[in-house]
Order: sequence, then structure tokens, then C-alpha cells
Amino acid sequence: MVFIKKYPIFSGIVIACILAFIGQVVYIFVSMNSIETAKKDYKKKEVERIKTVALSPAPSVANLELSEKNIEDLEKTLSSIEVSIQKKSSGDIAKGAPKDPSDMFFEIQALIESLRNEAKQLVVEDQKERPKIKLDEKFTFGFGHFMETGKGPEAEHIRPVFIQYRIIAFMLQRLYEAKPDSIVSVLRDPIPLKVEAGTKASANKVPKDTFIVPPLISARIPGVINTYAFKFVFTGYSDTLRNFLTSLNEFEWPLVVRSVEVKSAQPIVAVKPTKPAQNDLSSLFGTPTPAETGKTANNEPVKTPIVDNNLSEYSVIIELIEVAPSEPSKQEPAVK
Repeated sequence: MVFIKKYPIFSGIVIACILAFIGQVVYIFVSMNSIETAKKDYKKKEVERIKTVALSPAPSVANLELSEKNIEDLEKTLSSIEVSIQKKSSGDIAKGAPKDPSDMFFEIQALIESLRNEAKQLVVEDQKERPKIKLDEKFTFGFGHFMETGKGPEAEHIRPVFIQYRIIAFMLQRLYEAKPDSIVSVLRDPIPLKVEAGTKASANKVPKDTFIVPPLISARIPGVINTYAFKFVFTGYSDTLRNFLTSLNEFEWPLVVRSVEVKSAQPIVAVKPTKPAQNDLSSLFGTPTPAETGKTANNEPVKTPIVDNNLSEYSVIIELIEVAPSEPSKQEPAVK
């Protein structure tokens, strides 16, 4: 301190130099870290560049020929798919469609009444009469929107709605023949399909009794393949589902099962082992029974059924596949 007081100017210069030296050391350290980071980023970008160059084909004649051949193969594959679909189809599925919206509404109304009446038919089960199929009295089989408005579809939408009408009529008849316990819901594609499938808001925008099929399981390709999706939710036993899916092969047009979900429709009931009668020899002589020991006379575990008559709820998504009508090719004017 004495030295600083005695030589204040010199001491100030020395302290300033020391602080400057420390600042330079810190600056160099920070700069070195920045350089190392820049080197790492450069190496990373260089690797990405090399990978990108490797993935992108060079614009050579050979690669151009390969691309053209690939396009030809894809076109042949698409043509074979169209031919296979057309072979399965028997003419125009929309043949006989009404031309007037009111006529289409009456067709839908008649189908709903017919399906309701058929479900109400009484059958004998366990010596008791019950409806053939449990169904809500106001069930509309996917056409609730039209029944609420009292109007048919707009003229330009009659064809797709008529196709849905035909498919639902066919599949409901096959489902009735499979003897379900009840039908919970019938959903169809909204017409027109204004909501983009897979969007977060799509579930809130679709009209009543309609749904958006998940794009990951759909065969729909805009401009190439049209599809009509349906979702049937019903309860029954395993043979109900099996018979229903098997019967879909009888349809004249290609139907594809896209998804099947199963969950229990009632609580699982465990079957309890029955107790031996009081006059049983085992009870008289104090011998433990298989039910008490959990083993048979051969020292093998007793096999007790876990589930008895389990009723399940099935959700089945089905698509009708239709080749999109091809647009007429535009001929280029001849060069004179």
C-alpha cells in the first residue's frame, strides 16, 4: 500500500496492465471455445452435405433413363391394380341412383324403417321372447343428418350417398345374419369430404353419424383411388364377428377390412368351483376333494374356466375401393 501511495501513477498503470492481461486471457479462452464449436458445426455440415450428395442422383443420362423406367413400372403397377379392382366390380355401383334429392331421402327413410322393423322381430332365447337385435328406437344407421333435416343430399352428392346407402344396406343384412346381440353405431364418410383426415379439429367438424377414417389405414389416393369408409360398432360373440367378416366376400364390389378393435361388453365373471355335497364319501371320511386341494387324483392341477360366455364389443372399419374416373388427356396442338 505504501508503494501504491508513493507511486500512484505507476501503480495505476501496472494494475491496468494486469487487468488487461486477464481480460485478454479470458477473451482467448472464449474464442478458442467458439473456434472448437465452429469446427464441430463445420464437420457436421460437411457430413450432411456428403450424405445429401450421395442421396441425390447426378443429372446424368443413365440416371434419367432409370427414372423413366421407374415411372413406366409404376404406371404398369397402377394399371394392374385398376384392372384387378374392375374385375371384382360388377358394373357401376351407383346404377339406379335417384336423380332427385327428395327421392333419395325417401329411399334412405324406407331403408331405416325396414332395418328397424327387422331388428324388432321377436326370437325365443332361453324360453323367453326378446327382440332379434337390441337397437335404439331412433337408430338411423348412419343417416341421422338427413333424418334430422328431413332433406336428401344435394343433387351433386346423390351418387356418393347412394353408394353409401347400397353398401350399408348390404352390410347390415349380413350383420343381422351374423346374429349380433346389439348394434351400437353405424358411421360413414361425410359427403362431401370437406374435412382433411388426420387433423386435430377433424373430429369436431364431421356431421352426425360420420367419421374420418385414419389416413394411415386408408387406401384413398386423391385422383387415383376413391374409397368409401364405414365403421360398424356392435356387440356379440366371436362367431358373430367371424360370420360377418366372412360374408363380406359375397359383395359384388371390393370391400376391404381396415381395422378391427375388440373390448369386453360386460364384466368378466369368474366361475367358482362347486362345493361337494354333504353326503359325498369324501366329506364323510374327511378326505380332501380336488376342489379343496386344487389337484386331481392324478396329482394334476384342476383346470377351471376363467371366463364364461364373454360378450364383446367390436369396432370394424371397412372400405369400398373404387377406381377414380380418369380425366381425358389433353392433346397438344400439332406444330405446323
